[in-house]
Amino acid sequence: MATSCSALLDTQAIVVGGHIPIKLAAKIIPRIEIHAQYRRGAHRPLPEIVAAQVEKNPVAVGAASLPIRELCL
Repeated sequence: MATSCSALLDTQAIVVGGHIPIKLAAKIIPRIEIHAQYRRGAHRPLPEIVAAQVEKNPVAVGAASLPIRELCL
C-alpha cells in the first residue's frame, strides 16, 4: 500500500496511525518496505514514513486533517 501511495500520489510523507496507539505505529513503521522503481532513468524520491502524533480526536478521514481543522476554526 505504501508503494502504491508513493507512486500514485508522489507523497513526501506517509502518516501511520490515528486510531492505533503511537507505540504500535512505531513498531510497524520499520517493517514497511517501499519498492522504488526508476522514473525517467532516475530513482524517484521516497516518502518519509512517520507515526501520527495525535493522541485524541482522530477523525474518520485521517488524523492528518486535524491541523487544517485548527486553522479553520
